[in-house]
Parts: sequence; C-alpha cells; structure tokens
Amino acid sequence: MMREDKARKEAELAQSRHDLEEEQSKSRALSQQLDRMRALVESLDSTKEELVKRLQATSQEKVAECQDKAVLLSDVQSYKRELLAKEQELADLRRSVEQIDAAKDELQGELDAKTEELVVARQQLDRQARDFSNVQHQMSMVAGKEDSVQRRLFEREQEIKTLRAELQGLRQALDEQSQLAQAKA
Repeated sequence: MMREDKARKEAELAQSRHDLEEEQSKSRALSQQLDRMRALVESLDSTKEELVKRLQATSQEKVAECQDKAVLLSDVQSYKRELLAKEQELADLRRSVEQIDAAKDELQGELDAKTEELVVARQQLDRQARDFSNVQHQMSMVAGKEDSVQRRLFEREQEIKTLRAELQGLRQALDEQSQLAQAKA
C-alpha cells in the first residue's frame, strides 16, 4: 500500500515537473514572438528613414524645379500636395511605431509577470518535493504510526492538487497571452 502511494506520488511529481517544462517552453515561445516584434519595429524604423530621405530628395527636386521652371506654378502646387501626403504617411507610420512599442512593452510586462509566477511555481514544486521526501523518511522511521503518516500523505496530496491547479491556471493564462499576442501581431 505504501509502495503504491509512493509510486503514485512520484508519478504525480514527475507529471508536475513535465507540466513545468511545458510552461517553460511556452515562455520561450513568447520570448521568440517578442523578438519578432522587435524586428518588425526595426523594419519600420528603416522604412521611416527611407521615407525621410525620399521627402528630402523630393524637397531638393522642388527647389531645382522652382529655379528652372518658375512659370510652372501648377506643377509646384502638385508637388506640395504630394509632400503633404508623404508627411501624413510619415505621421501615420510614426503612430504605428508608437502603437507597436506600446504593445511590445505590454507583452514584456506580461512576460515578466508570467516569469515571476513560474519562479514561484518552481519554488512551490521544490518545496513540495522536499516535503514529500521528508514524509517518505518519516514513514520508514515510524512504521507504527501509520494513521499519522496516512493523514500527512493526504495533506501532501491536497497540496500537490492545489499546485496542479495553480500550474493549470498558469498554463491557461500563458495560452491566453499567446493568443492575445498572435491576435495583436
């Protein structure tokens, strides 16, 4: 009976460790998504610089045309309208970059929170493993106190169930964050 309980406890502990490894894998996946967001921001910055250069080139062309073709006022007005459109496009891109930065910061905050929760879960798991080891030692030392040992085992089972529920909650929260990040991407 005690061997079956021990085997069952060890299997539950192994499952908890496996669940923890899955959570760590999901955390790494979120980190990779964050890296992709950073690359997108860099790409947008590069596009912004190219647009600024294009605007500067357009401005230089306008000056040359005004000097060479002062009589073509309608063309100058056309270029002015194009310049305004480019400035609006640049302003739109800047707003997009700001939104991406805000989303990146939010994701980083959520990742930090999940990382802290994972550390707490690991600590709880380690504590549970130590407690379980102590219970096994006590069982071998005090075979005559089976009722007391059975009660303690029951309490440890409840703690492990609670830890599993907490890990399940963490897994669900990470899944929701991953779906939210994918939806925002």
